[in-house]
Amino acid sequence: KHYYKSLRLIFYGLLSAQVIFALLVLFKVWDEPLKSDQDDFILVMQYLVPTLVVAMIISSRLFFRAWVRKAFPLQLSQQLKIHQSGSIVRWALIEGGTLVSLLVFLLSSEYFFLSCAAFSLYFFWTHKPKIAQIAEDLDWDPEQTALFKISVQGD
Repeated sequence: KHYYKSLRLIFYGLLSAQVIFALLVLFKVWDEPLKSDQDDFILVMQYLVPTLVVAMIISSRLFFRAWVRKAFPLQLSQQLKIHQSGSIVRWALIEGGTLVSLLVFLLSSEYFFLSCAAFSLYFFWTHKPKIAQIAEDLDWDPEQTALFKISVQGD
């Protein structure tokens, strides 16, 4: 019954942790930029970080689809548990790309890496829990979706 609330709470907890860390890193770089003499490091990271961010986004989608397929023959409560665990792993994969981008930004003070983190955060935000998306992910018919909406409104 409290599935939707807990899923949203987990999502916003992960999102707020990323945003707070991004703000701390940004203020640290503004206050005291670390200028690295390691141009080779920055050059390598300029290719590695965006590739990693895109790979994490793609792998999160592939993992989630494969994970949720296991839920189709099961009862509703089991489907929701599988969906929740798949959502958490999907968000964690996207969050990994954000955190790596922010760490490299902290080490290099290059704003390109902050933009990679912002890109990753945008994709994280697009995966916030929505009733219609949960219904689509679990391939529910309109009746199941309506019952789920009613139970969510009762919370």
